[in-house]
Amino acid sequence: MIAMECSCTLTGVNLDPNSFDYLSQEGDQVSKQFAGGIAVRGRYKGMPIPEGSFHLLGSLERVLDFLEGMGDRDRLNVDYVNVCLLVGHDGQCNFELEPALLLRLGEVNVTLGITCYESDDFRE
Repeated sequence: MIAMECSCTLTGVNLDPNSFDYLSQEGDQVSKQFAGGIAVRGRYKGMPIPEGSFHLLGSLERVLDFLEGMGDRDRLNVDYVNVCLLVGHDGQCNFELEPALLLRLGEVNVTLGITCYESDDFRE
């Protein structure tokens, strides 16, 4: 394993992406899509986006801090949560997760997806 990031996407028909600003920290990589905006890529390219979304990219620890701080998802109109580890490697994808992180993940009740990919960015 060479590099690991965690992606967290929250979506909802009535979701206001600005409602998560209070959880953002300096240095967070965040992107927002507002329902009704015109998509520039993906399956809705050139069409109105039917849902609002908030996307955070960071470490698994940072994503868990964010989800724990969020509290009641229904109050924030979150219909769907996607959390995925993105693991870049240079030939073999081996990594470990500490039990404490897995417990935290279970406590926020989200499924963890894992995407491993070979990356030439790390080769000499």
